[in-house]
Parts: sequence; structure tokens; C-alpha cells
Amino acid sequence: MDRLDTSLSENIRILAQVIHETCQGNTRRDACPYPLTRNQLSILRMLAFTGDMQILEIARALEISNAAVSKNIDRLEEWGLVGRRSSPQDRRCSEVKLNDEGRSVVASYDSLLDRKQQSLMDQFTREEKFLLLDFVRRVIRFTLATELDASTVCPRCGGRGGNDCLVCNSKEALDMPPRT
Repeated sequence: MDRLDTSLSENIRILAQVIHETCQGNTRRDACPYPLTRNQLSILRMLAFTGDMQILEIARALEISNAAVSKNIDRLEEWGLVGRRSSPQDRRCSEVKLNDEGRSVVASYDSLLDRKQQSLMDQFTREEKFLLLDFVRRVIRFTLATELDASTVCPRCGGRGGNDCLVCNSKEALDMPPRT
């Protein structure tokens, strides 16, 4: 790799780390009265986007064990953010449902994150935003295409978003599905 490629790759990695660990971590703490982990917030956001999910679907999307998901669900259930019930199709499987309090935490998180990111977005023109969006989506798609099956890793829909998935499909920026 030449110097420019190395520098760009390193800055993409740093950007991902800053957004993932710093910005989202602080927002997670501000949005919820409980000490939510990244995985717990991911579970809440997937449920908000897709509706009820089975534990094994969540585990597959987050790439963690069923036991780890169950432990996270236990904590979320203890806090009153989710509920669990036997699946109507297969009573051996549990379905996880987002409660009103969990929906409120997701809405608060999304609202806080939007406000935090607005000052960043204000630094770009509309044309620059479309260009950046195209570049970022290309990086995401290429990374997922070369690393994993994108349908199993989408952090928003867990692969259940179908044609509306921002990662798996190439919809225009203004056609993005609304956050719940």
C-alpha cells in the first residue's frame, strides 16, 4: 500500500473507533439511566427497527453466543426495557419484544446522537454530504463484501431489513427508512 492508502485506511479506522467508542458511548450513558453496554443498545435498536426477534437471530446479528444474548436480555428485562415470551411458532424458542421504556431509550439515544452529529454535518455543503455518503457506503459495502455476508452483520436490522437496509442495499440518501 502506498502512503496515501495507508493514511486513508488508518484515518477510516480512527474515525470508526471515535464514533463507535467515544461518541456512541457517551450518548449511550446520556440516553439511559442504566449502564447499557454496546451490545445491549444494539439489541434495543434492532428490536426497534425490526420488531420482535428470536434470541438466535440476535446472536447471529451481533456475532455473539446465544448465552451472551440471553444474559444481556436478562439484564434488559430486569430494567423493564424488553420482554421475553415463547415463540408462537416454536415454544422452545424465545422471542424478545421491546417495551415502551426500551422504545423511549432508543428514541432518546437517537435524538441525542442526531443533535451531537448535527454540528458535524453543518460543516459540509449538501453536495459534499452526498459525496461523503457515497464514499462511506462504498467503504462499508466493499468491507462487508470482502469480509462477511452483509445480511448477517447489519447492526441496524440484523439482516432483516430487506430492501430497506442501509448497509445491504443501495437506496438513495433521501429514501432512507425513518428511525423509530
